[in-house]
Amino acid sequence: MQQEQLQQTPPLGEELKETNQTTETQQLTPEEIIKAKNLLEIQLQQEKINSLALETQKANLEHDLTQKQEELENNQKLSQQEKQELQKEINQQTDKIRSKENEIFTQDQKINQLETDLHQEKKINTEKEKQINELINQINEQNQMTEQLQNQLQEQKTLIETKNKELINNQALSEQEKQALQQEINQLTTNFQQKEKEYQATIYQKDQEITHLNQIINEQANEINRLSEELEQQIDKWVKQGLHIEALEGTIKALENASSRYIEENAELRHEINKLKEQIKDEQKAHEATKVKLKEEENKLIEKTKKFDELDENFKNQKITYSAAIQPLKTVFKEDVRQRIRGAKENVEKVTSWFKKWF
Repeated sequence: MQQEQLQQTPPLGEELKETNQTTETQQLTPEEIIKAKNLLEIQLQQEKINSLALETQKANLEHDLTQKQEELENNQKLSQQEKQELQKEINQQTDKIRSKENEIFTQDQKINQLETDLHQEKKINTEKEKQINELINQINEQNQMTEQLQNQLQEQKTLIETKNKELINNQALSEQEKQALQQEINQLTTNFQQKEKEYQATIYQKDQEITHLNQIINEQANEINRLSEELEQQIDKWVKQGLHIEALEGTIKALENASSRYIEENAELRHEINKLKEQIKDEQKAHEATKVKLKEEENKLIEKTKKFDELDENFKNQKITYSAAIQPLKTVFKEDVRQRIRGAKENVEKVTSWFKKWF
């Protein structure tokens, strides 16, 4: 039965053989390559089944041979003719085994060849797929180039049509219409030149305004710095004056703590104490006057700072209203002006903090 199965396989091999011959005579399409690869895989599986069947047949024959040899050894009493027949049968069985071994060897070679062919087919198929992908990419690139050329041609066509219309319209103009058109062009040119002059005048005016604001800001910053320094010195002086008053009060208190009898007997000491008390009164009056003056100076400084902030805000507004076309040309808010503003504000903050500490 296994031999019958083996005899039924050749049609598949014949089909593959025809396919291989076709491959040699003409170049295969991708579909034909895939079909040939599938046929090779089917035949490879069939040949492996055949090889397994041959192995089974060989094993069966070897088993039969072993049985026959055992029968020969067990039947020593057989006649010469029976021994010859049995030996003949053993030889036949041995020949069949050798034949099957040869078939198995041939089958193994066939399987190896099929595996080689299948690997080659896969390699060819991969190369074909790569070529197909490259062709598809080339086709896409050609389509894009064609589309670009079509667009360019359409643009050229539209431009030609427009120029032809302009030519026709210009040829149809009368001499009077041409003069009117020329006058309109001249008027547009004049308007443009006038606008350009206004533009330059605006640039100059804005530049002058910004320069003037810069100058005012510098002057105000210098004034605020001067007032801040003077106020700081006055505060320092006022603090020292207060410390001096505290020292005088301490001296008087120490003297008064001395023996009252000693003070009564010592007119000079009593006079010194009274003198110190008068001095303290004068110092306290001066100290209070200085405090009032410092408060006034602080108010002046705060007022100056407010005006300064208004100038700064005005400058920023001028800068904002300065058009985007004009602004990059000349005037910028210089860094030294920014530093003066920052420095003036820092001085005011420092003086204000001193006031909060001592008043």
